Amino acid sequence: MERVIIAGIDLKDFDAEFLPIRRVGPLGVACKKIIAYDETKTASLAALTGTELFTITPEVGYIARIISLNFSILAPTGATAGGGGHDVRLYLIDASNYLGEVSSVYNAALLLRGNDIATGTLVYPTSNEIFNRNLLNARFSSITPLILKYSNKTDAAQDNTRLMRVIVELEAVT
Repeated sequence: MERVIIAGIDLKDFDAEFLPIRRVGPLGVACKKIIAYDETKTASLAALTGTELFTITPEVGYIARIISLNFSILAPTGATAGGGGHDVRLYLIDASNYLGEVSSVYNAALLLRGNDIATGTLVYPTSNEIFNRNLLNARFSSITPLILKYSNKTDAAQDNTRLMRVIVELEAVT
């Protein structure tokens, strides 16, 4: 694997830490597995109104829960104080009923590693404890995927790479 570092996070470290794991249930039937969903966006995202979705859809027949949520989004190059900030909102089904939102000012990155905010401000809920509880209690499937919505409200186009990684536990359902 080529060494990739985005906003100070070495993806090789992620892979070493979260190798795919299988747990075996009764009678030798594989009932749970842990996998990583990675998505990288590189297309330019418009200033002020640019949004994009990162959709995490588990395999059909599985219910997923978040073990670790990670994202790395640098501030848009050239953004000034005259514009707004940028943010990530997490939700299931409906964007108005969301699990959490992390925001940052125009000239700072949005970094979240292992469910902990490294750079950015928690907008909703206002408590890290409740934010983590929302993440860890969320269940999603192929019918109701997890959606992370990135919004660029700055006065500059977002041309920097945006990386999302979600480590999930999948449980087979019948």
